[in-house]
Amino acid sequence: GNETTVERVIVYKDVVPPTITLTNGNAIRVLIGSTFEDPGATAVDDVDGDISSAVTSSGSVDTSKIGNNIITYIKMRI
Repeated sequence: GNETTVERVIVYKDVVPPTITLTNGNAIRVLIGSTFEDPGATAVDDVDGDISSAVTSSGSVDTSKIGNNIITYIKMRI
């Protein structure tokens, strides 16, 4: 009639980062003086699936002069 119980705790680490894909590619040409509208990005995670809503961007585009502008996209914690 003796019983014993043993429990094991398993901690899963999500070590694979999500993949962020830029809509319309990583280089966009814009005419001087025109309006720039950020096409955005999508993101997929191997555990959480589509996490596009967790992607934020920073940076700006100055269409008043010639030059390169950088917009950075990052997946925020969900």
